[in-house]
Amino acid sequence: MFPARQRGASALMIVVVMVLILVAFFAAFTLSRVRSGGDERDDTVKRLAFAASALERFAAANGYLPCPANPALATGLADPSSAKKCAHADDGTLPWASLGLNSDAGLDGWGRKISYRVYTGPAGGKGSLTQPRGVNMVECDLTEPTAGDVDADGVCVHNDDPYQRTTTRDNFLSGKGLSVTDFAVAHNDAAFVLVSHGSTGLGAWTIAGTMLDMPAGDERNNTRETGPFTIRAFSNPDTAEASARISTTCSRTPPSRTW
Repeated sequence: MFPARQRGASALMIVVVMVLILVAFFAAFTLSRVRSGGDERDDTVKRLAFAASALERFAAANGYLPCPANPALATGLADPSSAKKCAHADDGTLPWASLGLNSDAGLDGWGRKISYRVYTGPAGGKGSLTQPRGVNMVECDLTEPTAGDVDADGVCVHNDDPYQRTTTRDNFLSGKGLSVTDFAVAHNDAAFVLVSHGSTGLGAWTIAGTMLDMPAGDERNNTRETGPFTIRAFSNPDTAEASARISTTCSRTPPSRTW
């Protein structure tokens, strides 16, 4: 599955997780730019899967996803700027402390911080998955075909009478999610993206709180707040690390969890 050599703009290891949270679901991706072979790659894959599971557990317990942590600090705490938005949506890292993990869980196999992007909605924050009840569909009507709407925050409309709730699952999910193109197949329902910056480390934050040089092309987009995130085939092994080309490898898992 992995090429014999890889020197180019590093690879992406992707794990797709369908997040089924109190009957809500979004596809979650973990991205890792990895070099072929080596203990670092294998360790990174495990760390990303562990982090994704921790995020799912957090969302199931709290009804929302945490904001990214301030990458320049060593606290590992989620850093919201408001009830709907995150202070470090475009450069934040895994909030390991808020997830109840140790600091080592926030690093990839190369000892650099795992980047974390989460869907926080459009400019006004409507539909943000980091707001209270952001991923909670308990108030939605999942059985009746009656058309409904979300409230001003993009969450299900509350009614004390469960038989009078009119927000359908499709209403709740419509337009939400990050964009990920996986080997030319577009997905627009990623709740969050985890990124390991691989052996080159381009775009990663170190444990000292400094950011390494940024990559180019699609790999630069993979570090932005909303991407668009792209996964493609491996580039030629002789491709320069700063090239706009991207190298990828992919591993996918089917929908797996319900709470």
